[in-house]
Amino acid sequence: MLAAALLLLDIAAGGSRLLWAQTAAKPAPAAKSAEASKPKAEEPQDEVVDIEAERMDEDVDAGTTTFTGNVRITRETGYLYADKVTLFRDVGGADSSVQRTLAAGNVRMKDDDMVATSETAEFRDGNNIIDLQGTKKSPAVVLQGEDRYEAERFVYDRRTGKRTASGGVKLRVRVKRTEAPAESAASTENGAAAPSNP
Repeated sequence: MLAAALLLLDIAAGGSRLLWAQTAAKPAPAAKSAEASKPKAEEPQDEVVDIEAERMDEDVDAGTTTFTGNVRITRETGYLYADKVTLFRDVGGADSSVQRTLAAGNVRMKDDDMVATSETAEFRDGNNIIDLQGTKKSPAVVLQGEDRYEAERFVYDRRTGKRTASGGVKLRVRVKRTEAPAESAASTENGAAAPSNP
């Protein structure tokens, strides 16, 4: 197996996006004041992403990098496995960040609490939109928490939590039962309403 590339993940507020390790070096930070050195709640952090594949083809001018053959992309909070993965970078941008990722063939992925399988997976809008597609015979399957979704297409917006499924949708969710308050339960058993205390 060929260790194809090492990428950094810039986790911005509300989402994340891949950044190439080959981006221009950042200047050394200036001395910080006591106020500036305090950690910020929404401050982005870098994460190492490892990619393994049988082959890598990069077209710098077009801004694409394609990995083929047993592609395995792993990071701290998840993974993406597929037969082929293409990264589409913003060639005009200052940091050459990946704007879109397309995975095809035997796609398996994990993203935080979501685990899925599909024929294709597309990550758009700085990886905030996850678009999984299957077929009627082989639908996309998504497990998220205790919920299971099955559909020909499943779209998840990481920022809003909105989920959309279409095409032969099957859903299994766990519904938690709530017990009636003890006083109400007792009054129902006797067939009369419990007296209220003024």
